[in-house]
Amino acid sequence: MLKFQKNLIAVLACLCLTTSSLIACGGEQSSSLSSDTPNSSSLINSSEEIESSESNSEENSVSSSDGYENPSEEIWEDWEEDGSVPSQGLQLILNEDGASYSVKGMGTAVDKNIVIPAEYNGLPVTAILENAFWDKQNIQTVVIPNTVTSIGFEAFWNCTALTRISLPDSLQNLGDRAFYSCIRLEKVKIGAGVQTIGESSFGNCPALQFIQCDQANPYFSTQNGSLYDKTQSKIIRYAVGRGAMKVILPDTVTEIGNYAFYQATNLQEIVFGDKLTKVGNYAFADCSALTANLSFPETLTQIGDYAFSSCTKLEGELILPNHLQTIGAYAFSDCKRLTGTLRIPQSVTALGESAFYNCRNFTALDLQANVTEIKDFTFYQCYNMHGVLTLPSSIQKIGAKAFGWCYGFNGIQLNEGLEEIGESAFYYCYSAENTLTLPESLKRIGNSAFSHCRSLSAAVIGSGVRAIGTEIFLDCPALKNLYFTDTNGWSRTDAMGTRPVAATELSDSERAALYFTKNYVTSSWNKK
Repeated sequence: MLKFQKNLIAVLACLCLTTSSLIACGGEQSSSLSSDTPNSSSLINSSEEIESSESNSEENSVSSSDGYENPSEEIWEDWEEDGSVPSQGLQLILNEDGASYSVKGMGTAVDKNIVIPAEYNGLPVTAILENAFWDKQNIQTVVIPNTVTSIGFEAFWNCTALTRISLPDSLQNLGDRAFYSCIRLEKVKIGAGVQTIGESSFGNCPALQFIQCDQANPYFSTQNGSLYDKTQSKIIRYAVGRGAMKVILPDTVTEIGNYAFYQATNLQEIVFGDKLTKVGNYAFADCSALTANLSFPETLTQIGDYAFSSCTKLEGELILPNHLQTIGAYAFSDCKRLTGTLRIPQSVTALGESAFYNCRNFTALDLQANVTEIKDFTFYQCYNMHGVLTLPSSIQKIGAKAFGWCYGFNGIQLNEGLEEIGESAFYYCYSAENTLTLPESLKRIGNSAFSHCRSLSAAVIGSGVRAIGTEIFLDCPALKNLYFTDTNGWSRTDAMGTRPVAATELSDSERAALYFTKNYVTSSWNKK
C-alpha cells in the first residue's frame, strides 16, 4: 500500500510538469491521519454478512457469524501513524521504580495532535495515568509509543474531537472508562499485548464503527468490527456507530458484557444464541429503538443491573426463562411498552431494586420467585397490573415503595413469614378493596405503608407487630374497622411525646380505625 502511494505520487508529479494548473497544487501534501483512510462504510461492509429484510433491500441487519478474522494488509497499513516528533510541554513524572516515566497530563502542551514520547531523560515512558487527558476536547489524534504498558482510569474521558486510536503491542492494561464519551471516536486498533480492557473503556462512543484486534493477541478478537474475547464466548463492545438495525449473535456467545450494546440507538432487534447464560450490567441500556420481542434461551441465568433499562420502545410479552436466577437492579426499568402477564419464575433467587420500575403496561403479576425480599421500587408505577397481588411464602421484607402506585390491583394477599413492610410500600394502591390481613409474623410497618389505599374497608394487624410508622392509613376513607389481634402494651408517639394506649381503646375496631385514619394519623405506634 505504501509503495503504491509513493508510485502514485511520482506519477502525479510527472503530470504536474506538463500542466501548469497541476503544478500549482502538486507541491502540498497533507499530514492528516485520515487522508489515506478508505471510505468507512465500504471498509466496514467489505467482509460482513448482510441479511436481507422483509423487503429484501434492507442493509442494516448484521450477522456476527462472518467478520475480520483475517484483516487485509491494506487495512493494517491504514493505521500507520507518524510519531516522530513528540509533543512539547507534556507533564511527565518519574515512576517509583526510578527507571521509567508516566504521562500525568497536558502540562503546557497545546497540540491538537498529541505524540507521546517513547522516552524522557533517557528513560522509557511506560504509562498514561488516570485523567491525564481528561476532557481535553481539542485533541484530534494521539500517538502512543510502543513502550506504554498501561492507560489509566478515564485517561481520555470526553476527548470529543478524537476520531481514532491505536493501542500499541506494548500495552497490557486499559483502564475503566479510558475513552468514555469520546463521541467522535470511530476506529480503535488493539495491539497484540493487551491483556485487560476495563469496564466501559469505549462507553458512550456513539460514532464507534470499527474495532480491530491484532490476530496475535491471545485475549481478544474482533468480528464485524465488534470486540470479543479470544474464544468469542463473550461480546465486550459492539460497534454502535455501525447503525445496524438487527444483530444476530454467534452461537458461541455465552455472555454479553457490561455496556456491550449501551446506547446502540439504531438497534431494533437482537437475536441471542442458544448458549447465552449472562446479560451484563447496562448491556442494552438506552437502546431506544429496540422494539422486537426478546427471546431468551433457556440457558440464561443472569440479567444484570440496568441491562434493558430505558428501552422505551421494547414491546410485547416478556418471557423469562425457567432457569433464570438473577434479575438485577433497574434491569427493565422504564420499559413502558412491555405487556401481558409478568411471570417471574421460581428459579429466581435475586430480584434487584427497581427491576420493573415504571413498566406501566404489564397487565398482571405472577410472582413465583424464591426471594426473601422485594426491594425498594421493584414494581413501582406498574399501575396496569390487575387482579389480587399474591406474594410467595419466601418473602420476609417488602422495601420502600416496592408496589407504590400499583393502583390496578384489587386485592393484596400477604404471606405468613413476612416480617417487615417498608415505607410507602403500597401507597396509592387505591383499587385494593375488602379486608387487608397482616400476618402474625409481621413485626414492623413503615411510614405511609398503605396510605391512599382508598378502597380498603378493613384491616387486621397481627399479634407479632411491634412497630407501626406514621400515616400508614392516611387517606383511606373507606377503612371503617381496624382489628388488633393483641391490644395490650401499645403506646403512641407524636410531637407532644409518648403516651400509653389502653387495650380497651384498640379493642373497639371502629375507634381504632379513626385513630389511624384521622385522630392520630401522624403518630407512630410501638408495642412492648
